[in-house]
Amino acid sequence: MLLFYPYIKLILMFTMQNIASLTAAEAQVVTNDVQSFVPEVGHALAVIVLKHAAFPAGSLALAGQTLRAIDKSAQTFGDALIKNAKPNVLNQATAIKADLIAKFRIAEAAFPV
Repeated sequence: MLLFYPYIKLILMFTMQNIASLTAAEAQVVTNDVQSFVPEVGHALAVIVLKHAAFPAGSLALAGQTLRAIDKSAQTFGDALIKNAKPNVLNQATAIKADLIAKFRIAEAAFPV
């Protein structure tokens, strides 16, 4: 999961700075690309939950804090995606954010802080 973090931040910075100049067709491509990334995030979170028992006791709180920090970045990304969405992708952008939030809530429940 930590491997995704720099990419999420990079995508956020690039996409949100340039999205206003996109055409509706380009916005659809960007939104589709982002949506294709969501299952990978979900898979990584599911693996982390499955391996919960293997985490050393002292690292559970750190894992929970890290998940929450990444979740916050993902929510910021989702907010920006929705705020800057063209009308043709607004529903899709809203669904992406909701899907990410749901996936993070499941993972965070396994790592209470």
